[in-house]
Amino acid sequence: MAVPEVLSATTIEGDKVVNEKGEDLGNIKDIMINLEDGSVSYVVLSFGGFLGLGDKYFGVPWKAIHKDPGSHNFILNVEKERLENAPGFDKDRWPGTTDEAHREYVTSIYDYYGYEQPMIRRGTVNEETRARTHLEEPVVMSGNEYEETWKRSEKREPATMGAEETMAASRQGEIIGADTTAGMASSRTTVVKEGSMTRESYPNTHREIYQILKDEHDKVLSLFDEAIRNGSRDTFMQIKDELDTHLNGEEELLYPVLKKENRTHDITMEGYQEHHVAKVLLSELDSMSEKDEMWTSKLKVLRENVKHHVEEEEKEMFPASRKVLSEQKAGELAEQYLAFKDKYRAAHGRR
Repeated sequence: MAVPEVLSATTIEGDKVVNEKGEDLGNIKDIMINLEDGSVSYVVLSFGGFLGLGDKYFGVPWKAIHKDPGSHNFILNVEKERLENAPGFDKDRWPGTTDEAHREYVTSIYDYYGYEQPMIRRGTVNEETRARTHLEEPVVMSGNEYEETWKRSEKREPATMGAEETMAASRQGEIIGADTTAGMASSRTTVVKEGSMTRESYPNTHREIYQILKDEHDKVLSLFDEAIRNGSRDTFMQIKDELDTHLNGEEELLYPVLKKENRTHDITMEGYQEHHVAKVLLSELDSMSEKDEMWTSKLKVLRENVKHHVEEEEKEMFPASRKVLSEQKAGELAEQYLAFKDKYRAAHGRR
């Protein structure tokens, strides 16, 4: 499974972090962004506690973790005991985000993990950035705060930001920036690996079809868990709505392109068949009462079918697709897919 070059911050948030032994080190809670150059200042991990109570948060240099190509996990190669003694903070009392406080905390975590500290300059936020984001003192923000700040900006909406403004963020290798796609339903904070972005490729990097579909995969699998747990027909109807639009969108736009290519033909034809099975199960469930003794069992079978299909798409189809479709084509498909969803939902009386 190839390691993606681009991941949204909302996708990363909540991902499990393990060490090389496979020991659970917690979850990613947020990413802290340097507002001067857009680089990742550090990643915030949650570790310890029970059911979210008593958790301790830790800042970790972005370069200290890497994506596990075989799963959704990130790997931080430290022992649990060492993490427990790392510079951390209470989840209700985060480190300061002004020059002095930020510099002091970043220094402590980079020294602890043995990484060279990025250059931190006093007064790093330039006047244009300060005016555009309505900033007073902070030089670092969490990914969620960064996104909300841009949304609240009275001067410019995220969708109108140009690549020229965000390209400066590539100085440090990894960048965080607001998604600039006008056609997307909401802004998205994105991490880009070193050397993966150029001025020409920037817009399409954020508009490829694969991440849109993956986000929908994650959403519907989460809905399955909820529906099975609470036996809710309302939640099932959400699943039906999401899958109906998703499956038909793939069959309308992505699959016809991929089945023409030798590299992706077979996996695409399997995808059509898995779609057919899912649609049959959806129809059967829709005609049943949630009180039927077979309803939950059939829902679980549908979930396993969808889960298997999702894994094949993400681990086989999407990587193969990247080899046969250009970034530009992937970007065009993304725009067409989002437009298709709007028209399809409107035609079927859905929002």
